[in-house]
Amino acid sequence: MNQGRLFVWTTLAMLVLSLALVPPGSAREGEEDPGPVFHEMNPGSFLVFPLFDVRPGYATQIRITNLNRSASARVQFNFVCPGTREDNYCDALDRHESLTPYETFVLNVADYNPPCEEGYVVAFVENAHQEAIAFDYLIGSYHIAFEGSREAAPAIAIQSLKEEGEVLGADGELQFGTVAGPDPDYKAMPSHLYTDFQAVQNGAGSDLILLTLDTIAGGHNPVASVDIKFWNEREDPFSTSWQFVCWTRVPSFRAH
Repeated sequence: MNQGRLFVWTTLAMLVLSLALVPPGSAREGEEDPGPVFHEMNPGSFLVFPLFDVRPGYATQIRITNLNRSASARVQFNFVCPGTREDNYCDALDRHESLTPYETFVLNVADYNPPCEEGYVVAFVENAHQEAIAFDYLIGSYHIAFEGSREAAPAIAIQSLKEEGEVLGADGELQFGTVAGPDPDYKAMPSHLYTDFQAVQNGAGSDLILLTLDTIAGGHNPVASVDIKFWNEREDPFSTSWQFVCWTRVPSFRAH
């Protein structure tokens, strides 16, 4: 990911292994209609892998498949690191790979030496000039192993609104949905997310992953704030807000 603002529009929030979204194209009262909303389980031109973890004892694999029958895909991977409120610099690493038709490419994150132990990965199709293009044929997943335990989840696939092969980001920024600008490159991200979660019990629970796509990779970033509302097993309501820079992982018990 080159230094400078690249991804425009949104904050993603997800509970690991569990994600539910507002209906496509819906807008809340008083909000601007974001335009067509992505379908996460359909192939896309832009994939978000919300978590990689290469701390000691952990291993993360990223898998990505080109579903096109005849065309190869050149893919740029961006490994993005979190900042803090005290140091809001978000380090990042770019890598480029090519996938033949129907190829599944598997990368071990540790082999790429990302500049941090935890963060997230985005992958998008590019041309020979490293310009993002529309190519809705990618799917993917991430897999994390630690001391015999396994965690896996599909990547979030975002579809382009442009014709196949068209260069995206004409102004140097990739835009998601009509709220970001009059000529978006990709379908919109929803403004609200809904999901259930596993309460902390016997050491097990759910982690809330928060990340921003409007990241200045290799640069300083503003603090993002997310409002969180949840209900416990007795249907008692709770609400809080959480601040972070670029990416964070919040154990569910800390959000209470």
